Parts: sequence; structure tokens; C-alpha cells
Amino acid sequence: AGRTTEIPCDPAFAYHYVHVDDVAEALITGLAAESLPSLVYNVGGGEALTMPEIAARARAVLPGAQVALVPGADDVPDVQTEFDIGRIGRELGWRPRHDMGSGILAYREALRAGRVA
Repeated sequence: AGRTTEIPCDPAFAYHYVHVDDVAEALITGLAAESLPSLVYNVGGGEALTMPEIAARARAVLPGAQVALVPGADDVPDVQTEFDIGRIGRELGWRPRHDMGSGILAYREALRAGRVA
């Protein structure tokens, strides 16, 4: 919309984002599997990113994006470390299809098409 998005954050805080389509695919993969070698799988985007890294990726795929990071904290400041999604990949062959950049672009297109609240 041409406005600056202001994001309060701790620049070292790690976030784990995963595209909803990837979550749905992981669930379908598990449901369709002939057997589940394990009963617990992590599903995620495959990387932990700080808000400065997320902002940089947004700027890379959305030329002209205006993002201002200001001091603050996440509303839910749970400490997160790297989520290992290796087991679901090894055992069920699932991997996320969307990285942060493609997820941002997909969200923009959904907004433009009126498919999101």
C-alpha cells in the first residue's frame, strides 16, 4: 500500500514461519503414508530467521517495501531454537515447498485476490 510497516522486535529473536499449504501437505503426507515409522514429526519452514532477516527477504521480493524495525518484543516471547524437520523428510519424504520469499509473494497475491481476511 506504499506505507511503512513498523515492526517492534528484538533483532536477535528467532521466528519459525511455515506456509499453510506446506502444513496441509505435511498432514496429507502423514495421513496417506502406509506406515508411520515415528509417531511425532516436526513440521516447519526449515529455518529460523530473525526479524532483520525476514525484513530483508521481504524487501528482496517486494521492491519498494518499507519496513522499519523498532525496539520491542514479540507478543508471545517463547524462546525458540532450530526445529529439526529432518525426520519427516527421511521417513515420509516431506519437505516444505515455500521459503520465506515465496510465502510473502503468495500472501501478497492472496491479498490482491481477496482470499484472506
